[in-house]
Amino acid sequence: MSDEVLKDYIRWRGDLPFSVVPLNELDSAVLCELCYVDLSRVLEPMSGNGITFRDAYRKIVAKDCYRLLNAIGGQQDFVEAAAGSKRFGDLVVTYYADVFDAETIQFSAMHFELSPTISFIAFRGTDNSIIGWKEDFMMSFTHIPSQDKAVEYLKTTMVKNRDYYLGGHSKGGNLAVYASSLLDEEMKRHILQIYSFDAPGFAADVFDLKTIASMDHLLVCFTPHYGLIGNLFARDVKDKRIVLSVQNNILQHDLVSWKVKGPRFLYTSALDPRAVIIIDTFKEMMKDLTRDERKNFVSELFDAMESGGAETIDQLLKSSVLIEFLKNLSSDGSQTKEVARDFSRTALNRSKKQWEEAMEKIRRDGIHLSREKKD
Repeated sequence: MSDEVLKDYIRWRGDLPFSVVPLNELDSAVLCELCYVDLSRVLEPMSGNGITFRDAYRKIVAKDCYRLLNAIGGQQDFVEAAAGSKRFGDLVVTYYADVFDAETIQFSAMHFELSPTISFIAFRGTDNSIIGWKEDFMMSFTHIPSQDKAVEYLKTTMVKNRDYYLGGHSKGGNLAVYASSLLDEEMKRHILQIYSFDAPGFAADVFDLKTIASMDHLLVCFTPHYGLIGNLFARDVKDKRIVLSVQNNILQHDLVSWKVKGPRFLYTSALDPRAVIIIDTFKEMMKDLTRDERKNFVSELFDAMESGGAETIDQLLKSSVLIEFLKNLSSDGSQTKEVARDFSRTALNRSKKQWEEAMEKIRRDGIHLSREKKD
């Protein structure tokens, strides 16, 4: 079975411009990964006069300011390969937005011009910042500032004489779906396809799912075999695809680890049964928590994270900060502690039989049953 990944696709198809071979699902994944590159030192914010991605990367190297702002995985040699290719390096990047406030919002997006009349709009997913992760958790009880910013971004940067692909990985996929659903009908007609890569969904008691579903006919959802994040508040979507990865467990969230075959991903027919246990437990726990309880849980959790002065996940994992975090979580009356205990109890109560069934399924069928999926 193939162990080729997105970087191998760039090497294979990178010499062919989009004028020769149109956009496919792997191209959209590459562009969503490139959206994690910090271009703030080399591009004017929100400028319609962009530069090629190759030139942007060269400026980054010259200024020694390379940063890939994703939370899990990612590789500079992947970005370098894309920048050095004709297919991706020649693309002009415009309308680069990067909005960050340590207490309220983490948002970034950019346009890649595929042709004189077609652009790909990529939304950045969650980075390593505490506020980036907090916004993800906040979606369990409210809409978030990044979603409002994504709507504003589309309304500001989309024009009527162009058509658009939209996409994003992780939170970025959620933003693409949410923002597109709130466009007026005329601008919706300029959207060709929406690609969502392992993105969390929408809590039914928080969001108007009927409005969000208005774009489902254009939506393609991808999740890795061990897909936890992309199945949080997941909706029934007609075109949902499960992708194999060279990584294990939660590390499969790393987009560049997904397996490819030719111009497509390598698919499997079902989620890893072990991931299904966790997803089902999460669903049962959320069903029993009110919106106010979810809000209090998130507030306590992130207050505890920030108690030692951490602004990023990396800083949180430093020993002294981590100790302070754990101490605050264990305080009497903490709803976070109660939710964690209930989650563990629920998982234990339901998982023994499910785990035995999952392991039997893996032994019987294997976890790498693949199939090709046609566009």
